[in-house]
Amino acid sequence: MKILLLNQFFWPDISATSQLLTDVAAELSLEGHDVSVICGKPSYAGHRESTSPAVQVEYLTSFGFSKNRLERLFSYLSFWGLCVLKVMRRKRPDVVVTLTTPPLLSLIGTLLKTVKGCRHVVWEMDIYPDLAVELGLLREHALSTTLLRRVSNKSRHQSDCIIALGNCMRTKLVAMGLPKDKISVAENWADTRIFQPPPQKFLDGKLRVVYPGNLGLGHDVETLVAAVKRLGDSEDVTFQFVGGGQGFEDLREICRAQARSICEFLPYEDPHRLAEVRLSNAHIGLVSQKSSCVGLLVPSKVYPLMASGIPFVFVGPPNATPNLLIQRHKCGWHICNGDVDGLVALLRELARNRSVIPEAGGRAREAFLKEHEVSIGARRVCNLITGVSPSSLLETDSDDQSERAPTSLIQGR
Repeated sequence: MKILLLNQFFWPDISATSQLLTDVAAELSLEGHDVSVICGKPSYAGHRESTSPAVQVEYLTSFGFSKNRLERLFSYLSFWGLCVLKVMRRKRPDVVVTLTTPPLLSLIGTLLKTVKGCRHVVWEMDIYPDLAVELGLLREHALSTTLLRRVSNKSRHQSDCIIALGNCMRTKLVAMGLPKDKISVAENWADTRIFQPPPQKFLDGKLRVVYPGNLGLGHDVETLVAAVKRLGDSEDVTFQFVGGGQGFEDLREICRAQARSICEFLPYEDPHRLAEVRLSNAHIGLVSQKSSCVGLLVPSKVYPLMASGIPFVFVGPPNATPNLLIQRHKCGWHICNGDVDGLVALLRELARNRSVIPEAGGRAREAFLKEHEVSIGARRVCNLITGVSPSSLLETDSDDQSERAPTSLIQGR
């Protein structure tokens, strides 16, 4: 089967979508498919130290990705335009898969399906333009926003399959009018060849909390900032933020201005170094999400944490996928948005009572191996792309189960 994959990021870029798409491309190639990728040159956060998958890759000479909003817009538009020209000159693929960087990339899949008659799979990493509205990048009732919603939803309706990253995203898509039978859930994953629990983890010293990855506009920075201020220069807890994003920069500036030594800030790192140096020394992970963004994005950083046997604290809405994982596997603790007292109390209690950490970490690792190891996760997506399986849902009995907030600070949640 001839399969065409479209996304701005691919190997060796170390962005989350690049790593996921690279794993899927490699799996499809191993299954004997003829796989081609059209992407931009690596520009998100550095290069991945790994071997290129055995697929055909064409890097477009678009403007590099930038954190600056205007430059990012030029990057998106240039990639989008060059991608249209490139795909229309290619021979017909059997399947085209579009991700969501840049936004509205699915329109190119719709164009290919209409003109060349191929199958189209939309792999939703973020739901646009709704996410842009929630982040304040677009105005809710602007004419441009209305038009973008119409064309993006029409593209989704005309696709053959939509892959959602979690039940919260599937619920959001259904609420937008998409048919349930077109949407399949395939949660993300991590690579156990990279992320492994260390042979021995010492629980003495300060409680070491790691936040790996993007801390951007869609994440709950306010609760984290307030908790850091409340903890002061704690003798019990220390934070390590490894990544970037607007929230990352804001929190770093606050810590600098107030001479806080409780937090350390490091740039994005190759997954191997992240695993060997950062996660191997962390006691617990930290993940956050704004309540307004539930279902519009799904944090992928929970999966390397689980793979590394690290339980995590999720600061976010109760019906988001990270909390569904906590409820299902008892592999961490949930704090609602804005509950600064709860977050500070939980961290201090975990610092005093370390015995619950390896127990929750063991459950995280066990659940990961059953459901989210790279061979399992990537194959779920591959089956949906090739049409082998009509659905690969990983659902709880009811989405409403996530609404039941845990009552104890320490009981695995």
